[in-house]
Amino acid sequence: MPTLNLAMFDGGDPSKAIAYAQHGPYSIVSHVNCASLVHLQAFSDRIDSIFTSNKLRPTTTELDKFSHDLYAFLIGAELDPVYQKILDPQGVKLGDPKRIQLLSNHSPITSIPWEYLVKPPDPGMPRPLNTLVRVVPTMTIPPHEPLKLKSGKKLRIFIAGSDPVDQTVTGWEGVATALESNFKTQWSDLVDYKIERSISLAALNEQLKDGYDVLHFHGHGKVGPDGVGSLVFNNPKTGNSDEVTPSRLTSVVADRGIALVILSACYTSKGNSSKPFNVIAESLVRTGIRAVVANQYAFPVGTAVSFLKSVYRKLMETGDIDLAVAEGRVTLALDIKEQGAVPLEWGIPTVYRHADTAQLFKI
Repeated sequence: MPTLNLAMFDGGDPSKAIAYAQHGPYSIVSHVNCASLVHLQAFSDRIDSIFTSNKLRPTTTELDKFSHDLYAFLIGAELDPVYQKILDPQGVKLGDPKRIQLLSNHSPITSIPWEYLVKPPDPGMPRPLNTLVRVVPTMTIPPHEPLKLKSGKKLRIFIAGSDPVDQTVTGWEGVATALESNFKTQWSDLVDYKIERSISLAALNEQLKDGYDVLHFHGHGKVGPDGVGSLVFNNPKTGNSDEVTPSRLTSVVADRGIALVILSACYTSKGNSSKPFNVIAESLVRTGIRAVVANQYAFPVGTAVSFLKSVYRKLMETGDIDLAVAEGRVTLALDIKEQGAVPLEWGIPTVYRHADTAQLFKI
């Protein structure tokens, strides 16, 4: 399988990182100058301001340059020979995905939106067979076996919506209606699902006792001044917000047999990653969830439905979460481009997972 395993390590010198690239028998170790991280972070902040403060979008040329700058930093001339091996037509079958698995303990590097990375001179747009995922190091998780959906075995999905009265609307009803329609009309033979509105953490705990393969949360997410992320659940007594930190969330979600968590909420893959239980997506993977789809910026309400429908459609076809999210990115980019805007939304979703768990299900 054409996969580039790429590790970026903190070597103790803030001006440098240690990079290791590997594919099959090929590997390279190099030092990376971190000076350009300032520029990359500034553009990342600019993307965030577009969705939070309604700032102007970058031009197509600016986005292309950013995508190419990401490639230059993360892979560049030194690691490019290994990357070229996953593109080599002699060793790649037609239709094979090209995967980058990124692992890093370098906090400034993990904060960059590498999902926008594109090899020059290609335009800064997603492609359905090009994937970049973030691997979370784990040592206590048992070996992964994809769930086989056959002989009447269905994928069990629990969709939880949170809509506290003290928060802005999230488009929850539109998302729930669209997904329910698809589940009923297209995948009734593959999926059993349940939808719960106005969910509290205690209610989620009770629901998950029934056993589900996929947990899908739709609501608000945030990152506090201390760099700790949280999901906003309903407080059952007041109807207001209950900000649930990663440590509280994992105590409910871990050890339930859940393979995939989809977080349709803002900033669910953001936070101070220098500590292990600050970032929601990363924390869930650390406690045994095989893969997590989460957002690194505020996610525009109007784009959620098309992205999610595309993700579920591809997931039902292939069982591969990398390919499912890649397909969702392409759908997002095309939708935004048809509206006459420079497509940025496609780089907001992230995939966090274990090193060997792209194939979650076998259909």
